[in-house]
Parts: sequence; C-alpha cells; structure tokens
Amino acid sequence: MRTGVRNAAQRKLLDELGIPAEDDPVDQFTSLGCILYKAPSDANGASMNLITSYSSSGMLMFTQIQMR
Repeated sequence: MRTGVRNAAQRKLLDELGIPAEDDPVDQFTSLGCILYKAPSDANGASMNLITSYSSSGMLMFTQIQMR
C-alpha cells in the first residue's frame, strides 16, 4: 500500500470525521483492494479513476484518485 495514499486517507479522517492521526496510525491500515474504472469518452476526453479501499479501526475508507 502506498504511503502517500495512506497519509491522504488519514488526513481525510481528521478533516471529515475529526479523528486525529494518533487515534488511527497509518501503519494499522489494511488495504482491501483497488478498482480501476473508465467512463466513456466525451468532448473532454475519457475519465479514469482509481478507487482504493482501506480498513482501520473497524471503519471502511475509500479514496478516489482522478487519473489522466
């Protein structure tokens, strides 16, 4: 599991749920898998996203990365 993605997920826990980093350290995150999907192309081009899921402290977290 990439450290940058884990750190981003941890930041979102604080930003969106108010859970501080010391309550949920990234070394306890467990990767559950990734999904890569593409949307049909339009005038602006195709959309491709990578969705990664993690489990930590009994919670399920998803991160989404816009890929070009």
